[in-house]
Amino acid sequence: MISASVDWTMNQNRYYSKWIWLCVLLAASVIHFGTAALRLNGFNALDFSSYYAAAASSSLDISPYPFSPEWIDFLVETKDLPERVPRFNSAPLWAWLLQPLAHLPFPYAAVLWLLILGVVVVFCHILLVRIAGYEDWKITAATLPITATFGPMFLNLTLGQNAAILLLCALIMGEALRTRSRFMKILWIPLWIVAVAGKIFPALWLGARPFLKRPRTLLAALGLFAMVFLAIAWLKPTVNKSYWQRYFIGRAQKYTSISAGIDDQSMRAYLDRITQSSRFGFHGIDVRERHRVTWKAPWELTDRAVFAATAALAVLMGIWLIYSWVRSRSRSPDGELYSLILFVLIFFPNIQRYNHVLALPAMAWLWQRGPWGRKLAIAGYALFALSRLNHAWAVYLPTTLAIPASGFGLFGVMLLFFGTTLSFLKSCGDKPLQAAAPKR
Repeated sequence: MISASVDWTMNQNRYYSKWIWLCVLLAASVIHFGTAALRLNGFNALDFSSYYAAAASSSLDISPYPFSPEWIDFLVETKDLPERVPRFNSAPLWAWLLQPLAHLPFPYAAVLWLLILGVVVVFCHILLVRIAGYEDWKITAATLPITATFGPMFLNLTLGQNAAILLLCALIMGEALRTRSRFMKILWIPLWIVAVAGKIFPALWLGARPFLKRPRTLLAALGLFAMVFLAIAWLKPTVNKSYWQRYFIGRAQKYTSISAGIDDQSMRAYLDRITQSSRFGFHGIDVRERHRVTWKAPWELTDRAVFAATAALAVLMGIWLIYSWVRSRSRSPDGELYSLILFVLIFFPNIQRYNHVLALPAMAWLWQRGPWGRKLAIAGYALFALSRLNHAWAVYLPTTLAIPASGFGLFGVMLLFFGTTLSFLKSCGDKPLQAAAPKR
């Protein structure tokens, strides 16, 4: 009798728990889909305009670090480039790779770039569904809007950013570790070099233990990387020198020494916002609106104290990451890569919200781990939804709530980081994991 009562209570709790998590998922989906709908008329290819201007300058060996006003005026007149062009922060190789697009007028090049990103998103979605443990094309097609409207992903599409390319690289690297496909084991190396050209921080992904345990593969990747970047240095000496010797060092010093913007989701930037008074200017939910806020922190810490706290957290979380890898005994090499990607997202300077598309592999990986992992994936999806409203929190919440709310994206990455590492420890007593059996 007592046993039957306990079983009934447990079943009821499971029933209510499923409904609660379903409601969380639906609420997060409404935010992701709703903000995507609001931005349908906001495709401005702002960041792509800097890629385009840099690609055009690359063919003439003109340095884009920074763009000269005369060069931008020339492109405005001859190529219909927008007058407002942000800084070009990528390596010279990225500009060189995009040179073919610069032969088109900017509006046509922007449309073509959007189509390329669309194809990349579809291919990434197929890989994500496979990681989550499904292979049925109906499930793949039905869930495509979830990936396409995911806040960081849609932000990539509207700005013409390149983080979707980085996501493709991360997924191919994970597939190369997870499967025995020779094609994947070869493909990830050039894709990784392209990712490093687009953003510097993917270079750190080779620190994942599975790559360190494969010295020949690691040396092949580093050797090809050195050859490609040395070739660019030889072909474009002026541009290469201006980037590595002046621009790169200057930007690195800036990102690590001053208070970051409201959308920077790195640990250092978040600690800056909650410990130092700041003033921010940003667009509202409507991209045509412009807001300014001043936040007065309840306490003030020096830059040195914030840097020390960030460094201490990085060391402690790095030790925890390595410990979880060692304890897991290489049962999930792709999961180890995804956990390192999350670690880099937490501590690398100037991590904007669109870079959080790189959390998707960890979410898919956790999903196929069972109910516990699915709850973590849903919770991360919800936190990224709240991060999508970052500017709304800054405008409409009081300062005491708006300051901590500016880190919802960071919270999502940290939740997934600890979720993946704890999952490694939970599997310590299990048999070595194989690739998830697809569900049809």
